[in-house]
Amino acid sequence: MRFALHAAAAAALAFTLPAAHAASAATCAGFKSGTYVALNAMESDLSWRVNQLAFNADTLVLTDRDGDIPLTANAEHCSFTLPDGAPLVVSKKGLFLARPTDVRSYMVVGMPVQAAALKKMVGTWNFMRQETEAGVSSTYNGVATVNSKGTLSVSFCDASGANCGTPATVGKLAEDPAGGYTLTAKNGKTERFFLNTLADGSKVAMGVSVDATLNALTVLAPQTARTLPAVGDKWAHWEVQQLGDTSVPDMNSSTYKVLSVDAATNSFTRKRLENCRVETWTVNSGRTGLAQRPGGSFTDCTDGLKKKFPPNLSMSLRESFGIGASGWQPATGTSFFGVNIVKSK
Repeated sequence: MRFALHAAAAAALAFTLPAAHAASAATCAGFKSGTYVALNAMESDLSWRVNQLAFNADTLVLTDRDGDIPLTANAEHCSFTLPDGAPLVVSKKGLFLARPTDVRSYMVVGMPVQAAALKKMVGTWNFMRQETEAGVSSTYNGVATVNSKGTLSVSFCDASGANCGTPATVGKLAEDPAGGYTLTAKNGKTERFFLNTLADGSKVAMGVSVDATLNALTVLAPQTARTLPAVGDKWAHWEVQQLGDTSVPDMNSSTYKVLSVDAATNSFTRKRLENCRVETWTVNSGRTGLAQRPGGSFTDCTDGLKKKFPPNLSMSLRESFGIGASGWQPATGTSFFGVNIVKSK
């Protein structure tokens, strides 16, 4: 399922924005009737990479150019199944993640469509991004700055989020009449971005390339300092990852519990309950707004085997939007990039 609309229908739906009083799905308060945008960076047909959908929360039906797509609500809040058996999960603020089941394997991310104004994008952002070219996917992170004229400057940082390079002008952002923003890059490539803003000013943006030579998905958030969680804090999320060979494993589910917090080192230790993996994360590591864990090893309590896990860099918006992005680009070996949706309680 591509979640797509004809261009004319998409443009019309861009002005049917979700209202605060819109009906919510019975099993998911954040999934309200209205217009959503779905982004698929790996779609070969460029017209399907940025697509808007109408959602009816009363009937649990999405509408795209192929007609109505009924969703089946699962036992867990904000978890649904598409007609082809693919999972679609939704955050507490209506952002969603799907992993279609066809042989191409890719992830689809999306959010409610909100009115776009260029001034909302002005500022300094952290970003995490995956680019796929010639059958290889690479993960990047860095700092993006947008000025009042829409000029976008970017500096890329190392895998740990530190040692950022000199900022360079990439191109210019402009409001798009069909919704969101269009980035016209100096190299001639085009990308589309969409922004969600909460009443308290929290922001998240997502973008996808619309170019035949580049498959890129970007998640951005303002450089806001992360706070340490409390001991005993517990949460769960769904996640889809794309690996360096472009493969996308099935959506997985993880539950975490915070075991300890060290304010002196600005770090915390958590346990993944599904397999007893214990890992330590340092917040605002590399730069403000991120968290990093080193690689390590653990004994898997499901089979008793000793296993390894790679380093990871995370940009979490768990408390605000219920979404996060993470990934790592090793000097050698396989990179990965993931998007997660926090489970609603």
